[in-house]
Formats: sequence, structure tokens, C-alpha cells
Amino acid sequence: MSNQFESKHIATEPEPIGCFGLVVRMIWLLAGNAALFILAILIFQRRGFSALDVGFWAIVATLVLLRYMDITRLKGLTSNSEPATLRHWRMYVIRLLLASATMWGLAHGIPHLL
Repeated sequence: MSNQFESKHIATEPEPIGCFGLVVRMIWLLAGNAALFILAILIFQRRGFSALDVGFWAIVATLVLLRYMDITRLKGLTSNSEPATLRHWRMYVIRLLLASATMWGLAHGIPHLL
């Protein structure tokens, strides 16, 4: 007979994600964002449209795809170590696009104000 006050959640160790999963997560969490920041600075310094802009948006698209793959294939987690869902992915995409568009716009707009 079970006690009604027993916890229904059993603490478990997180599953190992493997080398590939770790690389994917480090890219979309850290390296991709750093690359966008660096490209925004280079775009700002160049003061015009160039291949840097194509690279910037290609990285944004890659980050969207990597996060999708992380969630759907690699058992991606939220910041609370809960399983991530496609709802989390959609929110990530919205935040990434807003932040990227702002950063890109500033990189192109600020030089014209100076």
C-alpha cells in the first residue's frame, strides 16, 4: 500500500549525452553566440553589406537547426535540467531571432549615426 504523501518523482542521474551531443550543445550555447557577436563587430567596422552578413545569418540558421537536433535527437534539456520540448525550441528561435536582428541592425545602423 503506498503512502499518499510519497513523492511521485524519483531523482535519477542525468543520462550521459556523448561527445557529439556535448559538441552540439556547446556550439548552440556558447560558440555560436560568440561568433555572432564577433561578426556583428566586424560588420560594424566594415560599414556596409558583405559576405559577413551572409555568414551572420547562416550562423543564426545553424543555431536554430542545432537546437532542434539537440531537442529531438539528443535529449536536450532546459536550464532546469528538464527535458526540452518543441515549445522550448520555438521560444529559443524567437529570442535568437529578436536578439540577432537587433544586434545586426545596430551593427549596420550605428555607423550611419556616427
